[in-house]
Amino acid sequence: MRKFERKAAPECLRVNAKKYGKRWKIRHSKGKNWNWYEYQNQQNEVVILDTLYPLTQNHCAFCDIQKVIKGQIRPTIEHFYPKEKYHFLAYRWNNLFLCCDSCQSYKLAKFSRKLLKPDSLAYDFDKYFMFDFETGEIKPNESQSLHTQARAAETIKIYGLNKDSRPQARLNELEYYIITPFPTLVDFSYRDFIERAM
Repeated sequence: MRKFERKAAPECLRVNAKKYGKRWKIRHSKGKNWNWYEYQNQQNEVVILDTLYPLTQNHCAFCDIQKVIKGQIRPTIEHFYPKEKYHFLAYRWNNLFLCCDSCQSYKLAKFSRKLLKPDSLAYDFDKYFMFDFETGEIKPNESQSLHTQARAAETIKIYGLNKDSRPQARLNELEYYIITPFPTLVDFSYRDFIERAM
């Protein structure tokens, strides 16, 4: 989970986030489906994704797989505070993250106050996490307090960061990085893993 700095919200959210949140609360109470709406003849979802992509350099904000763009890894917009419960935060810019389909599928509408946000000013990868370079797993940093370790463990669990082939994928990407002539880090998934292994 690579730290990033959040830039200004797209105009569609600056102008309409509160109004959209109220609408969503009513729609949800009536059992209606989610809607991103339109603003100035543009689909808000497209505008939001286009604004999110550069923040993480087209990497998932949680697992750091790349390229999370249409045509490669399916992009989703993750609601950190789930829209099913936190209606008024559903369109708030600081609640929205570029996310791969896998992380989105693991998290769904789960939430915990322990979850870490990669755009938080206080977030520091090395404070919370460490890697096992033999297995490829991401783990809580054992040198930190139990509370800090619990936050890391909850984040790993909810986003499924060690599920399926993800640890092996980290190892594979590191191997590919090593054998690539003049590699550029941004072109690879799992940048934190690669940086700390080198």
